[in-house]
Amino acid sequence: RWHRVAISVEKNTVTIILDCKKKLTKPLPRSDN
Repeated sequence: RWHRVAISVEKNTVTIILDCKKKLTKPLPRSDN
């Protein structure tokens, strides 16, 4: 079975959308180097 996965990255957050239903947003830590 296949799933639709969309990943969106904006500034310092990443959003993962699974099957256009489940939405997961996480902070994206960025290193300075």
